[in-house]
Amino acid sequence: MSDAKPPPNERQETRRIDTGGPDYGEPTGPVGLFRARLRAFLENLKVEFFTMGVVIIYMLLIFADLMLADDPNVDSEADGKPWTNAFKYLDMVFLAVFTVELCIRVFAFGYFYFFAPLNVVDGLVVLVSFGLQAWVISLGEKTIGSEATTATNLLSIARVLRLVRLFVVMNKVQKARAAYKKTKYLKTGSPVERVIDLLGDMKGKVEDDEDIQDIQWIMDLIASDKLYTINIKNVVADVKDKDMAAFLSQEMNIKKDLDLDGETDAGDSEDMLEEVRGGLMRQQSSWAPGDLAQASVLEAQRISELATLLPHIERINQWDVDVFAFWEASENMGLVVGTYHLLEQHNLVSKFRLSKPRLMTFLTKMQDGYRNANPYHNVVHALDVLINMNYFLNQENLKRLMSPLDVLACLLAAAIHDFRHPGFNQNFLVATKHEYAITYSDQSVLESMHVASAWAILLTDECNFLTRLSKDQFSEFRSTMVQLVLATDMKYHFEHTSKFKTKLQSDGFQPGCNREDARFAMGLALHTADIANPAKPRQLSLAWTEMCMEEFFTQGDEEKRLGLPISPFYDRSKNSTAQCQMGFINVLVKPLYSEFCGLLGEPATTDCLAALQSNLDGWEQHGNGLLKQMETSFLGKGIVGPRAGNRSPVAPSPSPSMRKPPSKSS
Repeated sequence: MSDAKPPPNERQETRRIDTGGPDYGEPTGPVGLFRARLRAFLENLKVEFFTMGVVIIYMLLIFADLMLADDPNVDSEADGKPWTNAFKYLDMVFLAVFTVELCIRVFAFGYFYFFAPLNVVDGLVVLVSFGLQAWVISLGEKTIGSEATTATNLLSIARVLRLVRLFVVMNKVQKARAAYKKTKYLKTGSPVERVIDLLGDMKGKVEDDEDIQDIQWIMDLIASDKLYTINIKNVVADVKDKDMAAFLSQEMNIKKDLDLDGETDAGDSEDMLEEVRGGLMRQQSSWAPGDLAQASVLEAQRISELATLLPHIERINQWDVDVFAFWEASENMGLVVGTYHLLEQHNLVSKFRLSKPRLMTFLTKMQDGYRNANPYHNVVHALDVLINMNYFLNQENLKRLMSPLDVLACLLAAAIHDFRHPGFNQNFLVATKHEYAITYSDQSVLESMHVASAWAILLTDECNFLTRLSKDQFSEFRSTMVQLVLATDMKYHFEHTSKFKTKLQSDGFQPGCNREDARFAMGLALHTADIANPAKPRQLSLAWTEMCMEEFFTQGDEEKRLGLPISPFYDRSKNSTAQCQMGFINVLVKPLYSEFCGLLGEPATTDCLAALQSNLDGWEQHGNGLLKQMETSFLGKGIVGPRAGNRSPVAPSPSPSMRKPPSKSS
């Protein structure tokens, strides 16, 4: 049985998630402790919802009073105005309760309570209404002359005040609803985030410079994710035996510091003429580009200059570029043209002396390797992620962390990140004992397959455009590209989001930061680009939503046929698109984009988060009906069909690897 106690001051699960607000200081004495506990009690969402329930009942009574007061059928003068007389006593009871609540809140929160303008308005309305109602009751039911006129006027004023309070109440209900959403969706913070917060608070309270530096060192160490890491380089440096030192360096994969900017001396940049073949190194055979490779270069250049495509090329660095229009205008060559254009834009082709014919051959094979029968994971999705990644790379706060070799790895990783995707998720492949799941031991099955398949093609003579890289550059490029593609595995989402938030809080992403942090930021950038659909303008987002849900439903149909449990949101008979999208945005996309845009800054924050919130509001307001606002549907219209003359890519045969699992009784 664990005796571990929760961190100090940790709020209960039903408390508000946001911790912003006034600093009440450390409670001192019995009264201070009592006020602190009272604040905690009042901030509990259950208490707030109970209070809101009472207020809503009161609001309904106000509506009833507005409709029934002076109604001759209900509140006639001849009958002694029964409703008016009854309501003023009910009103007095509620106002007395609200006055007591106001006093308790003022005692608990002090003058901080009135920092919120709505609290001031609400408090004044409650006190004035209570005084007026007490005055009316004191006049008695039988009043004559001026007293009757006074009572009538007071009741009229009280009704106006109730309307004002009605507005305040509705605003509070909305705030309570927002607070509930936070507790429903955003309980994903990790313990390390709380540790960093506590250390940050401690750092702000100490005055000694040495103590401040020590606390900052602890925060940096935690954020670096190296609490248990031993500096192997120092260990090897202490080994006297040269052979043992060399052995350790090789076994521990210790790499020397690399020059990644592409500006190497001639003596240090020998052409990389060796490749891995079946685990052995062999001399690369000579390969001369044929007519087909040269023609691919000319074809891509011709398409990029098409008048219909030029407007999209000019907007390729914008967040709201219409990727579907880009693809259509590119004559089904969008991934090749888009990737090559961006490599040239970043001056990477000339910097690393990339072989253009080989590069175009490789990009063409990548484009043709996407299974265009997939409603979602097709070549247009790859183009979309490429454009999204490029947008992130152009943001100064991310750009300054990367070398030119990193930019090359990022763009190509985006282009190949879903290469040969079968249209089914990892759980399905594992459940059906698919060949991919067997090959990659059920671990990051799709991501491992994407990057391995792409590299198998890249290392062929006709596609290896990297022959001018030094061996160190080649090794670093491959390692970075592999890490980036593997980072798109959704199973790492919460872990990586939490780790990113911690590093961001400790200023871990600064120019000159360690190599691991730079790679981590790039990997998260690719993952963020991969799930960007809800953060796109409404029409683009709806088009991607329809295509994504159709792929979900297709898998659900196959699961049903095989007798497998249908995955959540994959059942075509249960149209849960809105529920799926709201959960996806609130639980996954919005928390990630909020943190990632914290690094990027403007204009990314406005471009991404504004569209994200707009789409979330749309799903909440319209539900599944939001899809009716979609102007263009791309399902079944052949937008991602294969190019004329090219072989249509096909998924691996579902038989026998996609067979029905054996029953429990077998």
